[in-house]
Amino acid sequence: ATQHNLKVLDLKDHKITAIPKEVLGAFAHVTVLDLRKNALEELLPEISQMISLEDLLLDQNRLRDLPEQVCSLPNLKSLSVSQNLLKRLPKALASMKGLKNLNVGDNFIEEIPVELGQCKELQTLYLHHNSFTTLPGSMASMENLQELALEWFRYTTPPLPRVIKGSEWQRIITKLRDLCRDKKDGRVTCIEVLSEFSQKAFDANAIDSKRRTRLHVACLEGHVGVALALSETGQRCDTLDCEGYSPLLVAVR
Repeated sequence: ATQHNLKVLDLKDHKITAIPKEVLGAFAHVTVLDLRKNALEELLPEISQMISLEDLLLDQNRLRDLPEQVCSLPNLKSLSVSQNLLKRLPKALASMKGLKNLNVGDNFIEEIPVELGQCKELQTLYLHHNSFTTLPGSMASMENLQELALEWFRYTTPPLPRVIKGSEWQRIITKLRDLCRDKKDGRVTCIEVLSEFSQKAFDANAIDSKRRTRLHVACLEGHVGVALALSETGQRCDTLDCEGYSPLLVAVR
């Protein structure tokens, strides 16, 4: 039977491995579905039956993919799917016109699709700790963006916060939009962002007090996208820090 009165369905931290499609169909009036801290490996296309959903929380699961049907939920305002195993985002993101908050941090996403730029109502966007090395120029359209998480900013000179938020940091988001706008239909690289937001000339081979390069730090922190971007510039992987470790050894130890 359908559950007409229930608005918040809290199923977090229950070691759930699967949600039967019959369950999804029975909660069409639920506005908040919290499935955080479970063991979900798949979200069924029948999620589209939960037409009243406004908040979908899927953090800390084992999801390798998101069904495109998530993008067709007509009232969805917040989608949080951090700390999963995602390698890609559905191109159907373009249809999520009312989405205000998106968190896909701590995954393995290899490319941010150009369709993300169609989510023009986004106010909060968390992209940190993934594997991509470029951003789509279409992000120039995100005029309502107020909060952005991206670990790239930690590698500028001097370092910026990983999470850009608050009125004092809006200039950073505005400048990033302008950089994306200059690319039009192209893509902005990680190195271009580091160069644009560094107050001094960006030097990929600069070392800190422990003789660590940025590549050392990226490998140490597990910032795969930054490490890949620095490697693509030709930065050496065998430079030794004060403890005798190369970036490659730091990455595998």
